[in-house]
Amino acid sequence: MTSPNLPSILVVGGTGAQGRTVVRELVRDKKYAVTVLNRDVCSPSAVALSALGNVTLIPGSYETEKGLREALKGQHGVYVNFNSFAMTESMEYFWTFRLYEIAVQSGVKRLIYSGGNNRPRAHRYAEEYRCSHQATAGRLAEWVESQPLDLIKWTILDGVVYTEMVPVILRPLVLPDNTHVFAAPIGDGLIPFAEVVTYGSASLKGVAEAFERATGKKAVAKDVSQDVWFEAAKARRDPDAKQPTNIPVTSAGDDTRFTFRQSFGAWWNIWKALRLDVEAINEAQELADEVYPDRLKSVEDWMRATGYTGEAKAEA
Repeated sequence: MTSPNLPSILVVGGTGAQGRTVVRELVRDKKYAVTVLNRDVCSPSAVALSALGNVTLIPGSYETEKGLREALKGQHGVYVNFNSFAMTESMEYFWTFRLYEIAVQSGVKRLIYSGGNNRPRAHRYAEEYRCSHQATAGRLAEWVESQPLDLIKWTILDGVVYTEMVPVILRPLVLPDNTHVFAAPIGDGLIPFAEVVTYGSASLKGVAEAFERATGKKAVAKDVSQDVWFEAAKARRDPDAKQPTNIPVTSAGDDTRFTFRQSFGAWWNIWKALRLDVEAINEAQELADEVYPDRLKSVEDWMRATGYTGEAKAEA
């Protein structure tokens, strides 16, 4: 249960990879209480959040009017991070709009939207850059930005790739001589990584070099084609199955759904085209130094802090 004297923040997606960390950070200094709406409040992830203290679990769904109204009632703020892989694009648009409207009706004071830049737009919406979750979050971030501040004060986070995804998307192939090969279809591009309190960028070569420094193991970077990368990914998932996978078979032809290959092929294209912007990075680092001076500042820092040694990790 939460303390009635603390302002309460609703965290949408509180049991997800990002949401769990947001909940922990909000209750860590005991300045906020947190509410999490979850279909299964007895799930291990939900119970773990409850054990943090000052966390209230409400059974229900964000994809219902009833769930949103009950969850938003009495909240000071709301942190929004829908799982783009568990709902169709059209439903993510609709429920984000409804969440905002019901938040206004409920008297919520601040909305934080975990979105990002509309990166497909930067490539003039060419189909090879249509990464579904990037496009959806980018469009919705622009919509939130257009809303008047006298309704709800808003903040938009430019979300990037979790450092925790390194063991998933960049799981290295270990050669007989114990050389770790980090392979990805990224060429000379960059991947912007983020741990909870850090943002940074790294090339594929930079990841391999950071791994060598952090572990003392030999590592090399290898640019591969998307076909090769997706063939390796087949061991973990069917790259041509449409997402989300929990949609009835009768919706198999729904063009609002996308395959892992379609969306992540575009995802890799976006990072392959990304180039170093020293001025923008320096500005971001200065702000991060001011807000989070003790953060992990690089992929190498993250590897050392977590003891990462090249082991693979299952996708959440």
